[in-house]
Amino acid sequence: MNWDPTRWKRSRKLLLGIATIWPPIYMFVFMLTIFSVVSFFTFREQSFKKNSENIDLIQLQQKIKKGDLSQLTIRPSEIVACDRSCDCEYHTSVSNRATRAEIIRQAKELDENGKPRVPMIDEETSEPHVPALFPIGFVVLFAVHFITVWLMLGLLARGAVLDLASLDVRETIWVVEDYKPLDIECASMALTLCRGIRERYPEWRYLMDGDGGDENLKDYPIEE
Repeated sequence: MNWDPTRWKRSRKLLLGIATIWPPIYMFVFMLTIFSVVSFFTFREQSFKKNSENIDLIQLQQKIKKGDLSQLTIRPSEIVACDRSCDCEYHTSVSNRATRAEIIRQAKELDENGKPRVPMIDEETSEPHVPALFPIGFVVLFAVHFITVWLMLGLLARGAVLDLASLDVRETIWVVEDYKPLDIECASMALTLCRGIRERYPEWRYLMDGDGGDENLKDYPIEE
């Protein structure tokens, strides 16, 4: 495999450029989406608290008999009622089917004027419909997130991989005058690092490095 960027085709450079800029763009969109969702539900909850009230079943029946309600929305786990001006919502937890049927019967009763006590009744007793594409979209989103994470991890080692061709073991042996495999490997990477630093920052003149100690974490005596 050719690791020299100067000999790469334009298509390979383009793919590398896309792979490089995609993780920051994805992270920005991901964080923006999370912030937007949290802000939306926070604002919605605050608005809900201002214009709604939780009441029990007896209070709901009293409001139906008095004709204080303009609409009832029957849901599987609760009943939402609106007052005559539609400025406030009343929420009542009702999970029993017979109880919901009794509330609907009372709401449909005729008052002294011959009109239903609640003019509008909306029954939403069926479970919410989940689109068929929702699981597929969730899998695709998870796959994109997983691939992006692995792409970010792969880009961390891009610089090291691209510099593999510049490793010169003979130069390392000439510099360190040693033939132990581990020392040669470490020195080769150190020389490659210093060469990269010199290319990127030619104005730098000094490099401080610290190394020493044996396998038992003991310092070497100065006199030796």
